[in-house]
Amino acid sequence: MIHTMNYTPTYIKENLTLKNVKYSEWGSEETSNFQASIYFEGKKICFVKNDGRGGCNHYDFYKMKEGSRELFNELNSILKTEKVKTENFELDNDMDLVVDELLMNHLKVKDVKKILKKLVYIKGDTQKGAYFIAQKLKPTKEKISLLKKQSWWKDDYKILNEMPFDEAFKHLQA
Repeated sequence: MIHTMNYTPTYIKENLTLKNVKYSEWGSEETSNFQASIYFEGKKICFVKNDGRGGCNHYDFYKMKEGSRELFNELNSILKTEKVKTENFELDNDMDLVVDELLMNHLKVKDVKKILKKLVYIKGDTQKGAYFIAQKLKPTKEKISLLKKQSWWKDDYKILNEMPFDEAFKHLQA
């Protein structure tokens, strides 16, 4: 028996990661078409995949270390003690919901990295909230320096490309 009695759903979600993610947008119909490896506390516990035609994820323990399936089942049981609330209904949490959330976050991170390599993203603030300006420039130091010399430039603008990625990602998620 694996000793997971001190684990909470929050701890589990914070320590689960997806690696080797392969995603197919064109193959995704009712659910996401993907495959990945699931790691918990840095150790691979299984493979996961979904064919994208609806239904639950498929978890594969073939060639995994002994005890991986038992660990997965215990983690899933602990996750199910938590309720997930949406606007219209309440669900029992489970590994499928957590994996889907990890997958969506992985795809967002990938998209933001791609965008920040191609465009200069500028954030400005007003009393009504934040706004963004995207400049079709490769974000080099020289081009960013030229942008800051433009007549329309404001001193309170922030260039997301110059921020640490996690901070820029948070700004774009707000």
